[in-house]
Amino acid sequence: MTGTWTHRRYLKAPRSRIEYRFGSAVDITADGSTLVIAAPGERSTATGIGGDKGAKAGTEVGAVYMY
Repeated sequence: MTGTWTHRRYLKAPRSRIEYRFGSAVDITADGSTLVIAAPGERSTATGIGGDKGAKAGTEVGAVYMY
């Protein structure tokens, strides 16, 4: 299926507020196994998998999501 794209997943911002700018930068690894999505306006100071998304330290701390 070279050259054919198919819809497999719908990715949604974990915290969807327009000012978080989820998806303002997107990249994929060369082998296609990992998708990286930036949210430079994200305010949570959560770290790691399952971090406390409610922990807010200030404005525009930023976040990167890897799928």
